[in-house]
Amino acid sequence: MLAIRLLATFEESLVNTLFSEGLLIIGWVAMWEPVHIFLYGWWPIVHKRNIYEKIIHMEVYIGFRPSAGK
Repeated sequence: MLAIRLLATFEESLVNTLFSEGLLIIGWVAMWEPVHIFLYGWWPIVHKRNIYEKIIHMEVYIGFRPSAGK
């Protein structure tokens, strides 16, 4: 964004406009994956955390059961 602002101070030309728009598109492409992870990618992580949380708080009983033949 800083480079686009810097380019805006120069005389407007086709090359200047193309370069600044190209920088804007590159910025959007670069931010796509972080935004996707922030909005949608963390739900599977939360789901796994909740499963592990349930496992941690489970009651476990270990007992001995004699075999039926003896």
